[in-house]
Amino acid sequence: MANNIETYRNTLNQEVEKQAAIANKARAKGYDLEKTIGIKISPDKAGRIEGLFATEFKEAEGSGIAERIRELEAQLGANNIKIAFNLAEEIAANKFFNIPSIEKKIEAGVRLGLTYLTSGIVAAPLEGIVCIKLKKNDDGSDYAAVYFAGPIRAAGGTAQAVSVLLTDFIRQKYNIEKYKITRDEIERGVLEINSYSTRQYNPVDEEIRFMLSHLPVEVSGEGTEDYEVPNYKNLPRIETPNIRGGFCLVITEGLMLKAKKLMKIAEKMSLSSWGWIDDYVKLKEKIHTNTDGKKTSAKVLPNYKYLEELAAGRPIFGYPSVVGGFRLRYGRARTSGFAAYAIHPASAVLSDGFIAVGTQLKVERPGKSTVISFCDEIEGPIVKLKSGDVLQLTSREQAEKMKKEVESILFWGDLLISYGDFLHNNHILIPSGYVEEWWIQELEKAVIGSKDKEKDKDKENNQKINDIKNEENNQKISEIKAKKYSVSVNDALDLSRKYKIPLYPKYTFWWKEISKRELLTLYNKIWQQESDGFVFEIDFKTILEKLRCTHNIKNNLVWLEENLIILRQLLPKDAKIEQRISESENISNIDLLSKISGVVLREKAPCFIGCRMGRPEKAQMRAMRGSPCSLFPVGLDGGRLREVNNMNKMNIKFRDFFCSKCNKSVLWGVCPFCKSQTTEKQIISAEHDIKTLLDNAHLNLKNKFKQVEILKGVRGLSSERMIPERIEKGILRSFHNLTIFKDCTIRYDAIDVPITHFKPKEIGTSIEKLRKLGYFEDYLGNPLKQEDQICELFAQDVIMPENASDVFVSISRFVDDELEFFYNLSRYYSIKTANDLIGHLVIGLAPHTSAGIIGRIIGFTPAFAQFAHPYWHAAKRRNCDGDEDGFMLLMDALLNFSQQYLPNKRGTRIMDAPIVLTTILKVEEVDDEVYHLDVADHYPLEFYEAAFCYDAPSAVSIDLVENKMKAGTPYSGLKFTHNTTCFYDGPHTSSYKTLTTMLDKVMAELEIAKKAVSVEETDVANLVIQCHFIKDIRGNLRSFTTQTVRCTGCNEIFRRPPLAGICPKCKKNLTLTIHEGGIRKYLGPSLKIVEKYRLDEYTRQCLDLILCQVDAVFGKKTNQNTLF
Repeated sequence: MANNIETYRNTLNQEVEKQAAIANKARAKGYDLEKTIGIKISPDKAGRIEGLFATEFKEAEGSGIAERIRELEAQLGANNIKIAFNLAEEIAANKFFNIPSIEKKIEAGVRLGLTYLTSGIVAAPLEGIVCIKLKKNDDGSDYAAVYFAGPIRAAGGTAQAVSVLLTDFIRQKYNIEKYKITRDEIERGVLEINSYSTRQYNPVDEEIRFMLSHLPVEVSGEGTEDYEVPNYKNLPRIETPNIRGGFCLVITEGLMLKAKKLMKIAEKMSLSSWGWIDDYVKLKEKIHTNTDGKKTSAKVLPNYKYLEELAAGRPIFGYPSVVGGFRLRYGRARTSGFAAYAIHPASAVLSDGFIAVGTQLKVERPGKSTVISFCDEIEGPIVKLKSGDVLQLTSREQAEKMKKEVESILFWGDLLISYGDFLHNNHILIPSGYVEEWWIQELEKAVIGSKDKEKDKDKENNQKINDIKNEENNQKISEIKAKKYSVSVNDALDLSRKYKIPLYPKYTFWWKEISKRELLTLYNKIWQQESDGFVFEIDFKTILEKLRCTHNIKNNLVWLEENLIILRQLLPKDAKIEQRISESENISNIDLLSKISGVVLREKAPCFIGCRMGRPEKAQMRAMRGSPCSLFPVGLDGGRLREVNNMNKMNIKFRDFFCSKCNKSVLWGVCPFCKSQTTEKQIISAEHDIKTLLDNAHLNLKNKFKQVEILKGVRGLSSERMIPERIEKGILRSFHNLTIFKDCTIRYDAIDVPITHFKPKEIGTSIEKLRKLGYFEDYLGNPLKQEDQICELFAQDVIMPENASDVFVSISRFVDDELEFFYNLSRYYSIKTANDLIGHLVIGLAPHTSAGIIGRIIGFTPAFAQFAHPYWHAAKRRNCDGDEDGFMLLMDALLNFSQQYLPNKRGTRIMDAPIVLTTILKVEEVDDEVYHLDVADHYPLEFYEAAFCYDAPSAVSIDLVENKMKAGTPYSGLKFTHNTTCFYDGPHTSSYKTLTTMLDKVMAELEIAKKAVSVEETDVANLVIQCHFIKDIRGNLRSFTTQTVRCTGCNEIFRRPPLAGICPKCKKNLTLTIHEGGIRKYLGPSLKIVEKYRLDEYTRQCLDLILCQVDAVFGKKTNQNTLF
């Protein structure tokens, strides 16, 4: 594969250049807002940074910024923090172009430095910084104030904090005085931060006061929230009484949360004005430390944070660290790592289908959330059937067959989490369950140790015998590995005793879960008779279930089969057994059994990860409100559905163009009637004959699409130039049943799942086609001949959902029709089936960014998620914790995107738009989280030993992407620790999406809670009502009293009802925006749940009070109304 990387890159480059040339030829006709493509195509990070920065400072384009970045990176190394400061200093000194005012110089420096820090991907440097002002201290001296807005969040905490450092750095270059804050401004900041709820870090007041009083520049911002600060509203130097979200984010998530990192950066850049940050770090540690000097966080404590903001109908699978939940297992599957975890497909089936491939889970640790994929090489769930049998499910098919017979879920199965996720989150390693990949290494180590001992005994006489033994041992280990660690009971016991290694994991039970009294009961029972088939006794049955010891119930007898051999070997006949057990109260069961039996044991399941369902999987075409086909304004004349083709005339606000040849006003730079150039005028409100425009549009399309019945537009334009899209494009989209996004591209959204290796049969692509795409060998270097061989994925190849194929086929046909009938050019795609899409290019774009990345389609799966290389997700500045991103067909974006279509307001001017496009992915230019992705084929024995001791992840060495980068081979040779039969072999659609009513979802959620031993059914019911239903009812009731009203005709919203009682614009009736049904909808289910599960009196009384409040507003109902 390594030899094909350059060929692969050249292929992508050539295809992008080819499509860009065609799109430029089309746009040169003048039918669009610009005569060239609206996307800046960049070969690398430097060009991307310059292109994005140029959207704010037009003079930056071609000014030499990109070349300077390349020079600095060659001197200092890629991603060096000093480069951001150098660029900031140089642009503020007018090195690249002239900037007249000092304020603008500082602003340009901070924006460019922040753009470099965020790799020219996110919109935060341009949308998150409002401006920089020079203001006056009380002594009359000037100081610098940097104003932030909500989009600064996308930059990340470190970049937010460094933007303040950059401001101070340039301030010092111009000898501007420090900011001297007043007491009232400090107290305003304290109140404001405490009132701002959506923050990750919760500082105490002392911390806030210390931080604000020492800042050398003012951190401020525009009002972003609807509510005002409780006090200190009208301070002279703070322009708004509203909560400033940007200010709160930068102070808490930036300066406070990243204080230690900030301290190192300030030292590196010799910023003397930040010497106090060391004192802040000490203060922070002191505040968050107990009085005895110990930090509040122990090694591992149950973490309940993932249970906050619980949503009804999304099940809880395990309480924090509770036995029987998902067991931690270390490793990386082909579709996990980079914040994605894997479970056994049988576990997903047992979740009643709530967990599907691509479903997000909120988790206890090491991160906050994850996206789920499947791996069948890890342990599946252990269940108790209605018949009383206890068995472990080992396949999806078995789980599907048995799921209706399951009475309780004793163990959810393994949760496969990569070492890299612990490293990136800086979470201490916690003990792994005893697993086969750990056991085999202990066996290998013991075998090598025994070889050395044998050789030392008699080197001359026994050499041949030793060689034979060594060969036999090696062959035995190879056989075990070849059979996927399948070891018989007798072999497991023999190997354990011979080499003094722990018993094979399959035959290791959960010994810590039973008491000494239960251990004695178990001993007495298994030796009660010689043969298998014990008389059923509830105490004995309960002990077996606690041990997760599988067994069958037949004719009221308990059959243990091979497990009986294990139990008797670990608890051998001993006349003094009762005495030995009673004298071992302070010894763990594992140590006691090891001592009694002579068989070493390890703990099977020491750590469990609590989790609940987050978002369901998603893969669908994106649609704006009203699902418009065109960015053509219809005003009120379009009616409720905003239909263009049902109008005769319209009166809207738009940019006027005058055609001298036709002697009339038109809407575009090229006259749609005579194709001549027009003269641009001012923005006006005027009437246009829509029927004439529509007839002419059909004429321009050669009357091929007159069968279009519904053509939806938008209510009005919000862009700066106020120029609509040509109607012809809307007609073509409507014909192909497509809708647009705000920038006139067609978007398809799907949740991100990582993948590094695939099998041809998994993605439905033939070997012949894959070879044409550059896949000549599997990941082991063998020639690619079979559909079940495993191939290593190229970094920019993507595997799309099957339901996306229909959408992209339609988009390709729309583009072809657009080229042929609108631009009078040759068709490009000529795609007939989904298979024809393979090899074509798409753009991937995350919603908080402004830089797209080229991807190539190589196959499809039935899963509702898109699979791509972790590098590709990182290039979008994403990980795989459950977020979704958008995709565009390349030619569609090149032909139709224009920045001038975007709304002219903060947060929408460049965000979620392909302002720049990266053609070639370079690992050193993507988000650095992916550098912690582990790419080894196994975790060494030392790793499991370190995890057992709760070591820091940095204490062990495992092959990572950053190691591959240093070796110069980051694009090939990646490995995985756990394979799987098929990475999407499990539920594809979550039950959350298929169940129709909220009551159905909640009842299904509670049914899972009833079965799972890792949660408590009544407590889950309480959480659902307290965390979701009661909050929702109260919030809706509060909103009802302050609601707006809506016109039923034109959908205009009024803050207060007009005195006439009708819409003053269209004279139609008004209606409420919040109705009684929306407030009462959860009352009925809540009351039913309270009665059914006999919830506590507090919850009952809360609901009674709410019912009284609702009845007081709407009147008492004889029958409780619900929407279920």
